[in-house]
Amino acid sequence: MEGNKAEFRARREMVGMSQQMLADKLGVALRSVKRWENPTYPWQPPEDAWDVIDEACEMQAQVVDAAVSKALDSGADEISLTYWRDAAHYAQGHGGDGSGWQMANANSRMIAAVLEWQGIDVSFGFQGLAAMGADFQPGD
Repeated sequence: MEGNKAEFRARREMVGMSQQMLADKLGVALRSVKRWENPTYPWQPPEDAWDVIDEACEMQAQVVDAAVSKALDSGADEISLTYWRDAAHYAQGHGGDGSGWQMANANSRMIAAVLEWQGIDVSFGFQGLAAMGADFQPGD
């Protein structure tokens, strides 16, 4: 999907991807991403940048769909979602360098929005989900 600079930035932020993370994925300088999003610069986001954003949006949709289905199937009236404090906290739970913590939090926010729209109360916590009697994490 291609669109304007505002669309590009909104979708990047919606999935929790920082400008630096996008620059690193594409092997470009941070200033390039900033210019793609700045309406006063003539440079538009290139197709490969849109591809990265589109892939992240698709991954988020899959994670959200799976988590919402699992939560709805549980029959719980209230769901507690994990929210990560920072990269170090995320790395403790998932290993690696913790670089996905902002995207994981974006997924949790999206899951919460969908569940609340479905009439399920949602709370956030730094420890995992106890309300379902299992370690429920978005993406499980």
